[in-house]
Amino acid sequence: IARALKAVPGEAALVASISSPTSFWNLASGREFVPMDAAIGKELDSELKKHIDEHLGLDFRELRSAVVFATGSDMSAAVILTPVRGSLRMGQDVEGGKLLELSPEEDIVAVHKGDTMIVGQRPAALAGLAALAGSNEGLTGTFKELVVAQVKDAPMSVSAEVSMLPIPPNPVTGGLQFASARYAKGKVSFKLKGENAALTSLSEQLDAVMTLAVLGLKTEVENSKSDLLQGIFAIVGYYSAQNMAKLLKPTVKGDTLSLDMPISFGGSGGAAIVPIVGILAAVAIPAFMKYIKKSKSSEASVMLRRLQVSAQIAQMEGTLPEHNIGPTPPLGTCCAADSDTCQPVAAYWSDPAWQALGFSIDDSHHYSYEFRREGEGFEVRAYGDLDCDGMYSIFSMGSGEDAELKITDELE
Repeated sequence: IARALKAVPGEAALVASISSPTSFWNLASGREFVPMDAAIGKELDSELKKHIDEHLGLDFRELRSAVVFATGSDMSAAVILTPVRGSLRMGQDVEGGKLLELSPEEDIVAVHKGDTMIVGQRPAALAGLAALAGSNEGLTGTFKELVVAQVKDAPMSVSAEVSMLPIPPNPVTGGLQFASARYAKGKVSFKLKGENAALTSLSEQLDAVMTLAVLGLKTEVENSKSDLLQGIFAIVGYYSAQNMAKLLKPTVKGDTLSLDMPISFGGSGGAAIVPIVGILAAVAIPAFMKYIKKSKSSEASVMLRRLQVSAQIAQMEGTLPEHNIGPTPPLGTCCAADSDTCQPVAAYWSDPAWQALGFSIDDSHHYSYEFRREGEGFEVRAYGDLDCDGMYSIFSMGSGEDAELKITDELE
């Protein structure tokens, strides 16, 4: 982590670290959770290393920690990984290193220099590379001292320079300069620095909130006595809140508010759970979400090809519809019921144009479909909004020379 901090640019407003008692390589292979036969493990390592080396030329086997930082008014973010051995096989030369485009649509890149790799949004990744190359000043001053103190011997930590975060003025963060949290040795430690009056007010607000929570849950206990399950939950909640109220007692001294809270994960190995869960969440969740979107998008390719074939047959038979139809269902329908899934509705496909094409969807689906008459030819389209953000991916296929599938913003 100390090496990774050298790549954090001086303008960074937020820095987080995570370290694991075992390598990310072993975590990715699953052997830390299910015992693996030694011979199988050796073959796995060999094949995986060979595959990654053929594509990237890099060796990640020693990697067991990462530092994340965010910088700029738009909080552009990147993660710093070290040590990463080898030399990146592809990409363009930048500041004594290599830059590889990972996702041009989202401007995500990877840069590699020496034994350090930085992956993230382009502005942050390049700022980190500049700090690593010495052409841009790295962390300095009080914020650097705070970050270094927080990451030391801590499986997880996060530090922020509050004044640089894009937070609208408000009574909670007003007067605060720095905020940090770390997990180490069985406890989570919070530290805030700022004006004494602001810290004292924040401490009093926290106490008031916990008092109100305890009183509210006490009332819930009285109101839930007649119901077995509600009573159980209310009683557990009430006494847990009382316990939390005793634990969450910050101390304010000068310009610093401190709060330590013991955390038990059960057993002496509990300290390893936090970084492991954090790493898995950071790596697996985005990959899983992308996989889910990718699997849903396959519907558009399959159904659009079916619609194109139907239109080609109608074209040869002289029954190609004269007017445009769709998108069907209307755009936004799949997201209207707090879901990205459209339920089958026979009425959607009753228009003579759809009937002439012999096209309908009788199962739940994620896309809306459209037919466009273009002279003697046609174009068919599929529109999808898999995350219901109002932005659509578009799949299209035509006739003649435009018969190949075209995709715009496949995963939005």
